[in-house]
Parts: sequence; C-alpha cells; structure tokens
Amino acid sequence: MPTYEKEAASFIHDLKEVYKSEIMKQFNLYAQGEMVVLIYLMHHEEEPSLPSEIGKATNTSPARVAAILKSLEKKNYISREMDLKDRRKIRVEITQTGKEKALHEKSIALGRMEKIFAEMGEEATNQLINSVETFKQVSRALYAKEHQQKESENKHGTQS
Repeated sequence: MPTYEKEAASFIHDLKEVYKSEIMKQFNLYAQGEMVVLIYLMHHEEEPSLPSEIGKATNTSPARVAAILKSLEKKNYISREMDLKDRRKIRVEITQTGKEKALHEKSIALGRMEKIFAEMGEEATNQLINSVETFKQVSRALYAKEHQQKESENKHGTQS
C-alpha cells in the first residue's frame, strides 16, 4: 500500500493557506456564527425552534447559541418568546429583517463561489466538487470506524 505522507502534508499546508485567504474569511462570515443560525431558522420557519435544536443542528454550544440569539435579537433578526405550554422553553423565530439579511449574505457567498468556479472552468469545478464529496465520505467513514474502535477499547478496558 502506497504511503501518502508528502501528499497529506502538502494538502494540510494548502488548506491552511486557503483558510487564511480573504475569500475564506468572507465565506466563514456566512458559514459560521450568526449567519448559520439565521440560515437554519430560515429553513425551519414553519414553526419556532428551540435553542437546543439550533445548537444541535449547527454544532454550536449552548452558551454560544445564547450569545448568538441575544445578538440577533438586538439586530431584530429574530424574535424570542416563551412557550405557552412549557414556560421553561423559549421559542425562536426569524423575522422578515432576518430573512432579508440571510438571503443577502447567501447571495453574496454564492456569487463569490460562482466567480471562482467560472475562473476554474466546468471540468476543474466538477473535479473539485467530486473530490470534496469523496473526501467527505471517506473521512466520515474513517472517523466512525475510529470512534467505534475507541468505544470498543474503552468497554474492554484496553487503551492504545
């Protein structure tokens, strides 16, 4: 089996460089924090969401969700109301202003990505998309396998 140490090191280096780039900083504004919560709420606007649901769906800690919701509420992007059936629960809804902000930021992010893909061309774009999908599937499968092995080792009292 061939070794991919050089390729792995080069790939990690390149990912760091891409991550530091201005385009990724702008993309991260859309893909993290407040925007990811707004996008979630926009896609789940048929009924109010609980902060715990938002946290789980966005992989965000309860403390971070609380801070994000507080900030979004100050900007009038969301509203929060106590659940009438269970007063311990708070229901969160996106406002029209929040929808407009989310759609605007989504449009900017997609426009930037579209420009990059246009420069790359159809073939390179499709190769990249397919490679990222393969990478995602393989890395998820490997993580699941490693996680399963660790759980098995912990059950049997053996640690590596």
